[in-house]
Amino acid sequence: MIDNHIQGGPDKLQIIADFDATMTPMTYRGKSVPSCHELIETFPRLPDWYREKAAKIKDYYMAIEFDPHLTKEEKLPFMVEWWSKARELLISCSVVRSDIEAAIKSSNLYLREGSSKLLGKLYESDIPLLVFSAGIGDVIEQLFRQRYKLYDNIHIISNWMEFNHEGMLVGFKGETIHVFNKNTHALSNASYFDSLRHRHNVILLGDSLGDLDIIEGLSTEDRTLKIGYLNHHVEANLPKYKDGYDIVLAEEDSIELLQLLIENISNSS
Repeated sequence: MIDNHIQGGPDKLQIIADFDATMTPMTYRGKSVPSCHELIETFPRLPDWYREKAAKIKDYYMAIEFDPHLTKEEKLPFMVEWWSKARELLISCSVVRSDIEAAIKSSNLYLREGSSKLLGKLYESDIPLLVFSAGIGDVIEQLFRQRYKLYDNIHIISNWMEFNHEGMLVGFKGETIHVFNKNTHALSNASYFDSLRHRHNVILLGDSLGDLDIIEGLSTEDRTLKIGYLNHHVEANLPKYKDGYDIVLAEEDSIELLQLLIENISNSS
């Protein structure tokens, strides 16, 4: 698979990556890195009662998401319930658009070390990067704009906030994307994948077994190199991850492997 990707060169390649705990590390310079939702949940401007309730919701449902003893089907209704409760709670806090910018500026939210160079290389080599996230698109976009570059080859599919004319959060657009329904949303964004049909070599990056669903049913499924970051319950989850992913990186904060692959693929042209 790796040899085929290298031989195909950059013109035949596309990258699909999850965001939280995939493009971002678990820790950055010795400090914990928040997820998109955690960034909002810990923003100091929001009231203490919100942070307390949000933390309880996250702790309860995150344990279910990564429970190695539950099937995806068993977890699915809990994921829907999680996002519904989290959204309702956030909307009740009078969040405004500028809060997103301020939260990122004061946070430890960063991509993995070496990502600036990698993003530049992908742009230079004209390799499309799809960021496919169950997080918050507004946070992802603003992070790229503030701390990196939102290059033209980057496309984001995620949950997007809806603000009124005063800039206040009033809801979210469309159906919720969560970790176990990404395939449904991949198929609903068929025009994006159709435009890249000639790029039949894919590198998929994820940290959850649910991220594997993104490519299910797509024409590129059998030409996809799947790289998984295993961050939780390593010993219990490793067999399942090895079954699903071609390469599994356990408790790894580096982007070095992907950098090496892209260098080799780009240099083959």
